[in-house]
Amino acid sequence: MRVVIGNRLRDSNHPFGVIGIEALQRACLDLKVGLKLWLYLAKSQDGYEFGLSQKACENWGIKKDSYYRGKEELIEKRYLVPLEDGRYRFDEMPVYNYSDF
Repeated sequence: MRVVIGNRLRDSNHPFGVIGIEALQRACLDLKVGLKLWLYLAKSQDGYEFGLSQKACENWGIKKDSYYRGKEELIEKRYLVPLEDGRYRFDEMPVYNYSDF
């Protein structure tokens, strides 16, 4: 089956994100329950900071249990990395500190 991508909404009235193709493929292969949460985070621009909320994620089809299990998976697999000031940094691709091993 051949597919042609049709028109997409990409203008100032319809915000859109940019996701790295390799990062998306890796996330699809690597994540189970955390994939929707990964997509939710990956849609944001570099440096954008916000409060991650289970209630806001519900509006994107991420159910409560999936949110919490997904968050744990993203932390465990180092897509979400704790920072010294209590915030977390999201990386499209995990960045490993090899001294952890």
